[in-house]
Amino acid sequence: MLDFTAARDTRTEPYHWSTVTGLLPAGARAALRESVPALEHFTRSERRTGGDKTYGMHVLPLVHRGAEQPALRKAGDAWAEFAAAVQSPEYRHWVRETVGADVSGGAFDVGVFVFGEGDWVSSHTDKADKNATHVLYLNEEWGTDDGGEFLVRGTAGDDAPVHASIVPGGGRSVLFARSENSWHAVAPVRPSAPGLRVTVQVEMWR
Repeated sequence: MLDFTAARDTRTEPYHWSTVTGLLPAGARAALRESVPALEHFTRSERRTGGDKTYGMHVLPLVHRGAEQPALRKAGDAWAEFAAAVQSPEYRHWVRETVGADVSGGAFDVGVFVFGEGDWVSSHTDKADKNATHVLYLNEEWGTDDGGEFLVRGTAGDDAPVHASIVPGGGRSVLFARSENSWHAVAPVRPSAPGLRVTVQVEMWR
């Protein structure tokens, strides 16, 4: 299901991250997209004040610390195949090769994150016990003016300069190693977006 020869644009500034195009081939993306569970099965997750970040999105956990969740068993064969692929030794080796994070022994979370109009994630760094994160985009058509971009920043704050902006579609994904300065955010989805912003997130723990 995963093409480990996919093109990688790996950077080391302001932290170690990579944009990967085609890791999930078009057929695999379509199979996952067509079998995304209905939004009614997701949990709305939102925080507008306080904490280390603010956010709004719908979340469906499929794997938690390496353990299959009920939603994975209901989602179908394509999702089961994907969950197995991103926990495989081959994927773990590819992560280390790409961004330098040794994820050979850690447990993974896998979840589906859906962003509607206005949904966002403010600038933040991840928890210290997280090793790396991989965000894969299932949308095909997504414009540069539709919002929802993954924003790479080098310093704290939603007004900090943006080092890179990755459009969430077209077979792209973003992989990054967690560090004290791995600041990142999701820009609000704009009304012009062609639909829901659908992502799969793989979180790799130490």
